[in-house]
Amino acid sequence: MYTNEEQSQLNKFLEHETFTMDTDFFGGDSKFEFEYKFKLVGTKKMMSVGEYYDYIRVFVTIVGGEDRFKRLLKVISYVQKINERNFLEEFLKKEYGFSNQLNRDISDNLKYFSDGKDHVRVQIESITITDNFFSEVKNIDLNL
Repeated sequence: MYTNEEQSQLNKFLEHETFTMDTDFFGGDSKFEFEYKFKLVGTKKMMSVGEYYDYIRVFVTIVGGEDRFKRLLKVISYVQKINERNFLEEFLKKEYGFSNQLNRDISDNLKYFSDGKDHVRVQIESITITDNFFSEVKNIDLNL
């Protein structure tokens, strides 16, 4: 696992990186592309298959996405009749298919910085949406 100094150095590198991911979201054939950033915020011992492992805790920020991803988020807000950022952030964190794919993508990106380990265990602590991206989602006209 990372020392505090290594975590700080990695976060300095990560603050200049944006990652792109395609998600099938609900397990379907349609892919939705979006961009995100993440920051390491510590470690946590968690049990997996009967043994304790170190998990890297991360904060994720959604910074952009293709029009289809924006429309999907707008439809989710419309159906729930809640057009608030915190609702979408909680929805994305709790939607298993999305958060699991995001977790795997972050793990895959972190393995390049992890002493040759093939798998890095990650725990997403929070998902936030930038003001700019939320504004883009909020301003989409669904033409209903």
